Amino acid sequence: MPKNNCFNDMINIKHRYEKIFEITKLVAQNLNLDDLSDLQSMVNQRKILFQQIQQVLSKIPSGSLQPSSEIDYPDESTRSVIKSIIKMDKHIQDELQISMKNIELQITEIKKGKKVIRAYRPRQNSITSAINHTG
Repeated sequence: MPKNNCFNDMINIKHRYEKIFEITKLVAQNLNLDDLSDLQSMVNQRKILFQQIQQVLSKIPSGSLQPSSEIDYPDESTRSVIKSIIKMDKHIQDELQISMKNIELQITEIKKGKKVIRAYRPRQNSITSAINHTG
């Protein structure tokens, strides 16, 4: 598989990652218990992207991967795209963690019989429509 195709595939995955990151951040900041399905959607989309990354990498001829180096992709540009995807994924994990803590906090409050006060700004209607257009 030519290096160029690998690079283009990774760029496409990176753009989809950016969308997921933005939406995950939005959901985390405006989280309500009603948003659990939105959050689950982000988790699922992230899994799908990971599978796609694996597929792209599996198409790279084994001769172009050098066992001596940590991870050696066919060219520097593809390597840098993959690094930015990995960095973005870390941010997504952080946002998902914030969301889970927020959910736990809300569930605890409900169990205590208290009225739930959201930790973040009110939910914006654009979240669900943005998710529907992700991909």
